[in-house]
Amino acid sequence: LGMGLFSIAFLVVLGLFASIAHTNSQSRQYALAHQLARSVLEREIHKTYASVLDVSPQVVPLPFENNGNLGTVDFNTEFRVFAPDIDPGRCKHVAAIVSWEDGGTRREVRLDTYVSSP
Repeated sequence: LGMGLFSIAFLVVLGLFASIAHTNSQSRQYALAHQLARSVLEREIHKTYASVLDVSPQVVPLPFENNGNLGTVDFNTEFRVFAPDIDPGRCKHVAAIVSWEDGGTRREVRLDTYVSSP
């Protein structure tokens, strides 16, 4: 009976370690994606108002370590400009979008803001 309980407890603890490692990996990927989206957004919104335009999607491969295994994650970056209803011609709604695949699941981080003409 004692060995049976010990075995069950041991398996539960091993399962928790695997789950924690996966959650930790996802958290690091989200942090990288957020940092990348912020970088894209900052670069584009500091242009002159007329130069703030859509940017073609780009793939940015970044090195990534998961459980001691080195690899890369391909982040897809995109910068989009929307025509807002607020003040057409004087204000643009813009978004930096970063997406990637994580174990067959598409993940995405999106940062939105507004740019106005001086």
